[in-house]
Amino acid sequence: MLLFAEMLAEPKTKAKQSPTRSCCKGSGRQRLPIILIGVMLAAGLVRAGSPAAQEAAPKKACLWRVQSSNTTAYLQGSIHLLSEASYPLPRQIEAAFAASDQLVMEVDLAIMTDPKAQLEMVLQGMLPDGRTLDSILSPKTLALAKTSAEAMGLQLGAFKYYKPWMFVMTLTATRLQQLGFSAENGLDWHFYKRAVAQKKNVIGLETINEQLMLLDAMAGEDQDAFVRQSLEEFADIKTEMTAMIAAWSMGDIEALGQALLKNLRKYPNLYSSLIRNRNLKWMKQFDEVMQSGVTSMIVVGAGHIPGPDGLIVLLRAQGYTVEQL
Repeated sequence: MLLFAEMLAEPKTKAKQSPTRSCCKGSGRQRLPIILIGVMLAAGLVRAGSPAAQEAAPKKACLWRVQSSNTTAYLQGSIHLLSEASYPLPRQIEAAFAASDQLVMEVDLAIMTDPKAQLEMVLQGMLPDGRTLDSILSPKTLALAKTSAEAMGLQLGAFKYYKPWMFVMTLTATRLQQLGFSAENGLDWHFYKRAVAQKKNVIGLETINEQLMLLDAMAGEDQDAFVRQSLEEFADIKTEMTAMIAAWSMGDIEALGQALLKNLRKYPNLYSSLIRNRNLKWMKQFDEVMQSGVTSMIVVGAGHIPGPDGLIVLLRAQGYTVEQL
C-alpha cells in the first residue's frame, strides 16, 4: 500500500535482511518507522535527475513559494525514497534550499541517529504480551502474507512478533528497495544532511512517539483487512509509482492528488487522521514560521499538499501568497 509505505524510512537497511524479534537486541543499526505521508517516489523509474531529463525539465516543480508580509518560505513536496539517478534536483529546488536559513521537516531526523531511540522504535513495532502475527491474521490473509514474503526472499516466521502495520511497512520497504529505491537518497535525508553540514536550524513538526501512536491507531479497527488490502496492492506498486513520479516531476498537482489520495479517501476516518487533521495541526506551526522573519524550507510528504484539505488551500485561506515554482 503505497501511502502507508511512506511511513518507513530505513536509509541503511539491507533489502534481504530477515527482520526477526532478535533484531531489537542489536546495536540499533536499522532506522525504523517515520510516518512520512505522501508517496515514495523515485526517479529510478522516471529519471528526472538525468542530464537528458534536465534539458527537458518542466517549468514547474512540486515546490511552492509561500509569502507573508515579512517572511518567505518554500513548501516542498517530499519524495522520501529515491535512487541516485534522481540527482541533481531541479534548479528551483536547489535555489530554494540555498535561500533558506532553516529546514522544517515532519520529524527532526536527528532522532534517527540515536541507537537508543532506534531500539525503542523497533520495540514499539512489536506485539505485546507474547502475541503473534498468526494469531491476528485470518488463514486467508496469512496465506497471502506467506506468499508475499517468500516472493521477496523472506520467511514469514521472521515477522512472528511484528504488529500488522510494522509487517506491512517492512515488506513494502523491502519491495521498494528491491526496485532500487532508498530512503538515504530521499529528499528528507538529502536536505537534512546538508542542513546539518551548513549549520542550518532544523525544526520537526511532530515527534516519533506521535507518529507511532498514529500508526497503532491507524490499523487498530480491522488489522486483517489492512494487511490483506496492502498485500493485494503489491502487484501494482511499480505501475502506481510510475504515475506518481510522473505527476510529481511535472508539478501536476491535480494528477498528484489523484494518484496519492484516491484510495485513501475511501476510508474517511483514516484520511482525516493521516492527512486532514495533521495538516490543520501543522498550520498553527506554519503560522509561527511565517511570522518569524526567517526564510524556511518546509519539506513534507507530497500527499499533504494537494486537494481541498491540502496545505496549498489551507495556506491561501490564511491569507498567504502561494506561488508554484
